[in-house]
Amino acid sequence: MTLVFRKRKSLFPYQKKALAYAHSRSRVALFMEMRLGKTLVCIRWLTGKAGPFLIVAPVEALSGWENELQGERVSRTSIKMLYGTKKQRLDELATADNQSWCLINYEGLRVIDKAVNSIPWGAVILDESTRIRNPKARTTKYCLSSFGNVPYKAVLTGLPDPEGPMDYYCQMSFLNGGFLGCHNYWMFRHKFFKTDVRGWNWEPKSGSIDRIKREVHGTSFLLSRDKAHIGSKKLYQKRVIDMTPGQIKLYNQVKNEFAYEDQETKWVITQVMWMARIAGGFNVDGTELISGNKINELVRLIKEDLKHEQVIVWFRFNSEGHRAVEKLSESGISSEFITGAVNKKHRPDIVKRFQSGKFRVLAMQVKCGRFGLDCSAADTAIYYSNPYDGEDRAQTEDRIVHPKKKKPLLLIDLISRNSIDEDVIRILKDKRQSSRQFMRTLITDLVSQWRKDKIGITEQTIEKKVKRLFP
Repeated sequence: MTLVFRKRKSLFPYQKKALAYAHSRSRVALFMEMRLGKTLVCIRWLTGKAGPFLIVAPVEALSGWENELQGERVSRTSIKMLYGTKKQRLDELATADNQSWCLINYEGLRVIDKAVNSIPWGAVILDESTRIRNPKARTTKYCLSSFGNVPYKAVLTGLPDPEGPMDYYCQMSFLNGGFLGCHNYWMFRHKFFKTDVRGWNWEPKSGSIDRIKREVHGTSFLLSRDKAHIGSKKLYQKRVIDMTPGQIKLYNQVKNEFAYEDQETKWVITQVMWMARIAGGFNVDGTELISGNKINELVRLIKEDLKHEQVIVWFRFNSEGHRAVEKLSESGISSEFITGAVNKKHRPDIVKRFQSGKFRVLAMQVKCGRFGLDCSAADTAIYYSNPYDGEDRAQTEDRIVHPKKKKPLLLIDLISRNSIDEDVIRILKDKRQSSRQFMRTLITDLVSQWRKDKIGITEQTIEKKVKRLFP
């Protein structure tokens, strides 16, 4: 048998600078904006060092770590995904050795905290490290108290101060046991901040901002997409979100009905649409939100990682867009939503106000905004759900393109784990596929996949379904 090795990625010049910064350090802060490759830099930094390594990240980011590790030729057996129940996490952790990379989400860290404490970690990495900015949170307290003797530690995030400069303390304290001579958050707040005249909010004392910035810039690697000088290249990112148990149950129910159904052609199309709605967090007719996981991740991205940016968000279903806009409003984020119900004469006016910065987020139903509209005030587009047409995807991506732009363009897909979302993204890589070709490929792939899952599908059933749909 011939073994085939994937060639390791070449680093961009800015990644080489980040790696040079990290090379001789045991405490590393990579504050690099999304899609600039801080995950890969961190993996290369730890290459050759003694493990095991603990990676703590939001659950949506763990699959990205897994993919990068595999690309770096880390064997599958050395990548320990600490998912599932407490027992499943403990059983997987028990197999770890000094070659292991153990990946866990922040919430899961608390579930097996004692077992995690018993491991002599070679390095602990906190990805999206603003998750520990609240000094009162249990996860923050645990991270600050549990890894003091670990040889190598790192914090990674694109925006380290989403709510202001006080956000730096816990992240920097995780690395160094304190920050700017302060050994706890309250000392730091008292030394560098004061309450406003009403006594409600904390604001920096004179000179505090400059002092904090000097310290952060002197000990961290900071990089924006703009300063990376990578032009208007499109950068793609996936955010994988777990479905709730209720979602999974309903999704599997519809999936199994689809698997056995062999009567009505229209019913098959309906079932595919139902699965897509469930993956988006709604019931089958789109009238009820059954899981806020996807919408919450959308709001978190816009509120934190993309805090200073204008963003366009694409939706396949109007129910998704309406609920997302409501949630954004509740979070104090200004937005508008263009659907088929919005008069075509009024749509350019909405876009014009977006272009002039009158509101931050333009939500758009895919079929209403794929042609002709200039939304280039945004450098980022998020796909809450995707069109089932390669041309529609390509057209919507180009809404944020402008000939004079020099900034890179970020395209983020929100994907529900183990759902139709994953199949859609894979098929959309071929942007030449029409909606008819797309659906044919999607349904053929789905029923073939479910046949492999041993839920009663035969090759004859597959052929019947596809021929009825696409004679």
